[in-house]
Amino acid sequence: MDRSPSRKLTITDIAKRARVSRATVSLVLRESPLVADETRARVQKIVASLGYVRNRGAANLRSRNSQTIGLILSDLANPFYAELIAGIESVMDENGRIAFIVNTEEDPVKQDRLILRPREQNVEGIILSAAEGTDPGLIDRLRQWRLPCVQTMRRLNGRLFDYVGPAIKRGVEMAVDHLAERGHRSIAYIGASRRTSPTRERLAGFSSAMSKRGLRQDLIVRCPPTREEGAHAIRELLAGPTPPTAAVCYNDVCAFGVVLGFMEAGGRPGADFGVVGFDNIADAAFVRPALTTVAIDPRRLGQESARLLLRRIASPDASPERLVVPSHLIVRET
Repeated sequence: MDRSPSRKLTITDIAKRARVSRATVSLVLRESPLVADETRARVQKIVASLGYVRNRGAANLRSRNSQTIGLILSDLANPFYAELIAGIESVMDENGRIAFIVNTEEDPVKQDRLILRPREQNVEGIILSAAEGTDPGLIDRLRQWRLPCVQTMRRLNGRLFDYVGPAIKRGVEMAVDHLAERGHRSIAYIGASRRTSPTRERLAGFSSAMSKRGLRQDLIVRCPPTREEGAHAIRELLAGPTPPTAAVCYNDVCAFGVVLGFMEAGGRPGADFGVVGFDNIADAAFVRPALTTVAIDPRRLGQESARLLLRRIASPDASPERLVVPSHLIVRET
């Protein structure tokens, strides 16, 4: 088949070479199961040999289906979100979709501005981990736009919505119980500065578990859950009149800082001071001493969020779903 270098290869060219209809080529390119295996193989071989690249944008315009979703996250610097994204993308890839990722950096004003970008790309729906301070009315706006939305990790109060998240409160209760069963009576909570639903759930779990055991609940350090702030917090607590003997931390990154700060003070984490993190990011198993932590499986959270969004796209008027993924404690050396 002669083809001018200036002319773009088309479905018609593929159809003529494969001796099939344009509709059959289109079905093969969309990975439809309606095409016979022998025909599919013949078309795919010709597509590969000619270097044809499907114009997905044009196909999307014809079908009014962008085959993309928006992924609005609050802090991509946190390694937890890398696993969450991996879980979302694995499900979306299986279903022929890709994610348009936006990082709001915990800024609700920036979030309001950036959330328009996925909408401009005609995404089919979004997965949202809302920035701190987000107006709950955002969910109403998304409804007005008829844009399906699944919230993950963080919940905006006072609205019916689809949500996927971990059993945070129960996870913190397990952390406190673990430390108390090892004889700790003075337990601090470090890293509770965010004004978000996970912070409220963490503090509720801490209060519930400490109250059940008749332990004091006043050792709460409200600081950003970072490595630097974790190290600073433990130094301040150790210098106080009634230093704790253990700490539950907002996340693993904060716990790494607590471990480091305690070691710099001459102590031995795990032997002289108990530390429990939260998230079970990959580094938790490889730092020394290895970090005891509450695992919440971000990859599974991403997968479940993606599956729920696909269900919502398929059935926009169905009742909202709320899925809580169980947490479990992983005991290591701290």
